[in-house]
Amino acid sequence: MISLLPEEWKPGETLFGCPWPAAIVTALIGVLTFIIFFWRTVLAVKKNKYIVDKKKLQEKIQTLKKDKSDALAKISDLQKQTEQLKENQKQSKETVSCTMKRMQGLEVRKIWSFFLVFI
Repeated sequence: MISLLPEEWKPGETLFGCPWPAAIVTALIGVLTFIIFFWRTVLAVKKNKYIVDKKKLQEKIQTLKKDKSDALAKISDLQKQTEQLKENQKQSKETVSCTMKRMQGLEVRKIWSFFLVFI
């Protein structure tokens, strides 16, 4: 590949007095070192971000649990109220039926008393 390059572009046997294999190895070590430090920096930033997110999530979970318990308490109160209303409805139906029977009895008595007055 190097033999295809023009004469003025062909590298010499050394790079600033160092042999090429040593220069390439040094360059690769430098690139790997840069990547490792960069990656550690990224991970350190991500950890802090996750810690903040974790705290926010824990707070949100706590508020959601509180809301859930409040909602369950409200639901149980509403169920008790519906049971009481159903009982009141049954009692009112019974009262209405008793009142209707009384009214019918009074009407029958009134009719009988009306007939008895004429007899």
